[in-house]
Amino acid sequence: MTLRPIVTLNQEGYCIKEGRRLSQNELFERATKDWLEKLYNQAHDPLVMNADGDWLDITNCYYSSKEKAKKGLNCQFYSNGKQFGIDDIAKQIDLNKSQEENMQKMMQGFSIVRPFEEEKILTDDLELKYSLLLEDRLGDFTFIPYDIRFIVVGGDTGYYSKFGYSVFALMIQKYFIENDHDFKFKKGTVEYWKNKDNKNNHEYIYYPITNCGEVEMRYDFDPPGLYYQLFHDMQWRDEWHR
Repeated sequence: MTLRPIVTLNQEGYCIKEGRRLSQNELFERATKDWLEKLYNQAHDPLVMNADGDWLDITNCYYSSKEKAKKGLNCQFYSNGKQFGIDDIAKQIDLNKSQEENMQKMMQGFSIVRPFEEEKILTDDLELKYSLLLEDRLGDFTFIPYDIRFIVVGGDTGYYSKFGYSVFALMIQKYFIENDHDFKFKKGTVEYWKNKDNKNNHEYIYYPITNCGEVEMRYDFDPPGLYYQLFHDMQWRDEWHR
């Protein structure tokens, strides 16, 4: 029997390490959980690059292990178990109150969730079961609406990334929401949120999906070896990111 080349199998959608082709539902479910877990891990990474390209060591979300991070209050996913969009958040904003006061009011009934550990996070319509807020190191939030998308990339031969060939990609629309006690939301920002089609206040990012349901992080932290040795604890990174 002649074995087909690995490249051919990759292009045909096989997950080589499992020796089978995943169904689209299983592929998308795995990819969504993988992306959410990697996003969570990045939020807990103590080393971050600022807008000026400088490396900062912010440890308020650093824990020595994932188990300890579960019990922490910083850099967690929050949800009220419902599907809602950015326009629903905009309707609750009081421009006379601080960002922090608005967020506290809006998040009443929210609790910490771990969506990447659930048996199933997608609905039959391939949407998130609930919308998510992820707190970052500075106490601000990334809002992830429930209506994520899956797209085809790369044409007939797929998209080649560092993980191999990918035919599908996870497409995410994210919104950055500040949470400062000294500042108020700007009217213009809230108006943008009310207009779902306006692209000035949010970003679409697509993440190629491998045949085994892994996603390639588009803004993954991947410093040169020098930074790895000087600024990072390799044991911690091994446990969290490998």
